[in-house]
Amino acid sequence: MVADDWERRPVGGSSPGTPADGAALSLASSLASSLAGVVALRELTAALRSATIVFVSAADPSTTTLISADGPALPLLERIGRSRLAGGGTDEFEPHIAVVEVGSPDGTLAGLVVAATADGRWSDAERALLQHAVDRLGDPSGAGADTTPAETGFEAALRAAAGNGELTLVYQPEVDLLSRRMLAVEALVRWQHPDYGELGPEWFISVAERSDLIRIVGHWVIDESIATLASWNRELPGHGVLLRVNVSPVQMAGEDIAAPIAAALAAHSVPGDQVCIELTENAPLSDPHAVADSLRRLRALGVTSAIDDLATGFSSLSHLRVLPVDSIKLDRSLVSDIDVDPRAQAIVTALVGLGLNFGLDVIAEGIEDEDEAATLLSLGCTRGQGHLFGRAVPAEQILDRLRAQRFGG
Repeated sequence: MVADDWERRPVGGSSPGTPADGAALSLASSLASSLAGVVALRELTAALRSATIVFVSAADPSTTTLISADGPALPLLERIGRSRLAGGGTDEFEPHIAVVEVGSPDGTLAGLVVAATADGRWSDAERALLQHAVDRLGDPSGAGADTTPAETGFEAALRAAAGNGELTLVYQPEVDLLSRRMLAVEALVRWQHPDYGELGPEWFISVAERSDLIRIVGHWVIDESIATLASWNRELPGHGVLLRVNVSPVQMAGEDIAAPIAAALAAHSVPGDQVCIELTENAPLSDPHAVADSLRRLRALGVTSAIDDLATGFSSLSHLRVLPVDSIKLDRSLVSDIDVDPRAQAIVTALVGLGLNFGLDVIAEGIEDEDEAATLLSLGCTRGQGHLFGRAVPAEQILDRLRAQRFGG
């Protein structure tokens, strides 16, 4: 159970139905030692913006699986995942760290689900999703400890979500850093789950990528976002704002993505040059050359493409040699505190120069304040996205902003 007193549990405490033979304490102590050795707990929790879940395998404590994370916590947790867990350490986490044992069908300890929040408070949605992690990882069907939190009901609900109105889109502005004029918007999917509330893509895209659900969700996002763009065109012809749509590498590998995009453009009478496809970094490209062929077919329709989060995650610089892209986006981890971080400035300077040499637009993500924006401009980056210029909002608010941009007010 995901109990109300999770955040106060010692890491060695036993859960109903799971063994209390000391294995959990040993495993948790190993994890605590690793956390302390990689990054201070207060640094980790300060970076968290929402609940984060990690699974630690009892069979091999050197293996940790990041189940879900949001924002700046992700790089820190990836570092933890690469660190071998040694013995020793403490027997208790700080109050906002929770640990729940996961039992195997044979009654032995399968591992631990370790979860954290920034403020020590767990929302009902977070608790329910943590319970999904616990249930799935201990599932007797053999899902295994290396899976993400999902179960048949969760997948079935996601399959139905696109058709019953539970999936929605919000749009985050991208601006010219000098004039602050809105140049583009990025479509971002949300799931309005009937039990868990609003879920960001970090909760369900990894589930979708394990099956044809990624195609169903991906097609819905493509069609819905292009339909929205068509409505803006009717309201404000010639508004000049580009639509950016994220496409998973798994979806790119499973089909010719040009076909559903071409169908959506034709159905809604939208010119291809108003759309840019962004290749996300959450999985490796299994066949970059096949993806390149799809991008060339899209280019024939006028559709441009971008590499998201260049040089982070699975987004490799080598992709620039193969993929006929038109722009690159710099991850927020390179932008954060760039005004006071000479190393970040050197990296961004190199990437901006690389982009310019390839004839690509360079967009910085995650800009939070004016000092970061000014520094990026001084380094040659002229386009940006982040909370400084606007959070992701419903389509109607983007239309209002387009009207204000054209007519003033």
